[in-house]
Amino acid sequence: MVYSGEKKPGLPLHSRMNLTFTDGITNKLVGCHVDQAMEDVVLVRIYGNMTELFVDRNNEVKSFQVLHAHHRAPDLYCAFQNGICYEFIKGTVLNMGLLREPSIFRLVAKEMAQLHSVQTDNCYPSEPVLWKTVSNFFQIVHICLSGTLAPHCSVEMNGVPTLDILVSEIERLKEHLSQVKSPVVLCHNDLLCKNIIYIETQGLVKFIDYEYTGYNYQAYDIGNHFNEFAGVSELDFSMYPPKEMQLEWLKSYLEAYKECTGYEPVVTDLEVLKLYVQVNKFTLASHFSWGLWAVLQARYSTIDFDFLRYARERFKQYFKKKNDILALQLPLNSQTEAKHNYNSSYVITRTVIKQDIGTLKMHLRCLERSDEVLQYTPARVSRIVLMRCMLHSNTQRRGLQIDDDKAMGRSEDDENEEEEGLVHSEDSKMAEDEEAAKDRAAGKHGHVGRADSAQEGIIIRWVLAQN
Repeated sequence: MVYSGEKKPGLPLHSRMNLTFTDGITNKLVGCHVDQAMEDVVLVRIYGNMTELFVDRNNEVKSFQVLHAHHRAPDLYCAFQNGICYEFIKGTVLNMGLLREPSIFRLVAKEMAQLHSVQTDNCYPSEPVLWKTVSNFFQIVHICLSGTLAPHCSVEMNGVPTLDILVSEIERLKEHLSQVKSPVVLCHNDLLCKNIIYIETQGLVKFIDYEYTGYNYQAYDIGNHFNEFAGVSELDFSMYPPKEMQLEWLKSYLEAYKECTGYEPVVTDLEVLKLYVQVNKFTLASHFSWGLWAVLQARYSTIDFDFLRYARERFKQYFKKKNDILALQLPLNSQTEAKHNYNSSYVITRTVIKQDIGTLKMHLRCLERSDEVLQYTPARVSRIVLMRCMLHSNTQRRGLQIDDDKAMGRSEDDENEEEEGLVHSEDSKMAEDEEAAKDRAAGKHGHVGRADSAQEGIIIRWVLAQN
């Protein structure tokens, strides 16, 4: 015996004891009682064969103790080499119908929020257990496939994706979920309906079975619970809660979680939608981890259950829903949306500038290199870009369609002359430009488009003259 808690009071030492046996899909459970009305039941759980390979039994004992201290778990009486003995909670074990009742699922949401708010004073590793658990599952499956764990160890993978495919998938999924930013909290990690007890007289529910309890992603624990709406023995994923039910469940959860963590229980639609996306993304990790778990159980468990079929169904649902779920986008709050809009405008602006630079390069050749040296200085190029923006604005305002070369006041001959160093002096150009300006002021101009072209040509030539 490795742990002994409080003794179960009132059990006569020499009374005839009745035993009630039930099987889960991991362990065997025995209810011991003297009273036929089962008012004095003590539960004894016998661990499943070789489950110590992937279940930390010391962690389970610790979870019982911690959660009992926070009024979230029954009392643990003792632990022995292959099992534990603990307090029986009298109530109704939830079924698939009760799980969908609003009055019940609100209680489940509240209880999960209370569990997630438990502070454990660093008695658990703070890292989420999800990836460590999946990695452990992979290692055991790999060892079994290679035949090095035991002489007769083997894993049947018929109908299950190959190990290479699964490894590749989990790496991509891990990378994607790392961007979801779900908080890490103390989680149950195995909240199927039979692990929830409804106590009608007190108007609450209690969770049982803590062998997988540990710090994990908040969204994983909720998403895993939603997956359990499909059942266990006969999986029916059409029973997965619809969006409307999820939103109602998540709102109840967030209200309770905020209250438990010292905040006002006011929840916005944006908060609910954000959690909805996070939860549904982590349902993929739930399918994946329990699919691997079932592959191992198919090899080791002595319980009468078709684990391999269960594994196939979980992986099938993973691949069926993967693309749709990964495409879900987290909603943006007002601050994030403003940042997003700014970034979008920035990208658009950069694109426009790049296009203008291309036009300048084509018409002014100011960005071409001659012997690896820019023909114009960066400062001069900047002034050219600025003037192009001004010319563009002037043209748009007047509604003119002016040929780019004419608008620049430059012909191919001008460009050729400039390249050969045969252009007139800048002083004479300025004088000509000033005379043209005087003529224009005196009304000595012809077609409006031509006059505007001349004006723009003056500006361009002046800019090009500045060094």
